[in-house]
Amino acid sequence: MSDNSIQEPIDSTNSIFSFFKNHYIIIFLCLFILGLLLYHFRFKLIALHDRYRTRTRFSNGFYEDLNDGLSSINFDLESNIENEDIRDGLNMENKNKIKKIMKDKGLNFDDARLELIRNELHENEIDEDGVPKDPKLVTFK
Repeated sequence: MSDNSIQEPIDSTNSIFSFFKNHYIIIFLCLFILGLLLYHFRFKLIALHDRYRTRTRFSNGFYEDLNDGLSSINFDLESNIENEDIRDGLNMENKNKIKKIMKDKGLNFDDARLELIRNELHENEIDEDGVPKDPKLVTFK
């Protein structure tokens, strides 16, 4: 066997450095173009980052309720989001009931909320003005 048949293992760090040494202009141009693109789209990237942070901060809260259409002039969730309200948002059970009423009856959010409250009052035997329907009820004026 000759010495030519024995090959030394290639040093991977040496090959990486030789790649950078041979192609430094291309690498520099790619980094320069990437920097220009980041600078050019900086405002859009910042807005995207803020939108992501807002979604994660308000996930399962008012932001999700607003996207589901569960807001109106009388029940303004946008002001809660702008004021960074830390509450969890609407009750999940009632939220699902309101969505179902909106879908089934074609009502807007306020009318669906009113329908839900009327149904709950009826189930608990309470009149629409808040007086219980119990025959044994005694009231004083």
